[in-house]
Amino acid sequence: AQTFVVKQDGLVSGAYYTKVDLFFASKDPNLGINIEIRRTENGYPTTDVIPYSRTSIKSADVNISDDGSEKTTATFENPVFHQTTELGNLMWMKM
Repeated sequence: AQTFVVKQDGLVSGAYYTKVDLFFASKDPNLGINIEIRRTENGYPTTDVIPYSRTSIKSADVNISDDGSEKTTATFENPVFHQTTELGNLMWMKM
């Protein structure tokens, strides 16, 4: 999991995400990865998933490298909006 925040830039109240790049050193040969963005409370992820932020990647499509040079792109089905006033938490777990 990775906690993040959207910086406010002028009058912008948030950001839309269409994809995220992840980097893996290893993977399960059979189990893929589930990805979702959750709201954060007191520094910890909640069970509240931000709408449209769930996606998954099959194991065969997960790229690995020892030095972080190979990215794996997770694309969301719809743009995901995240407000500047909220901490977000990017979660990834085995399917």
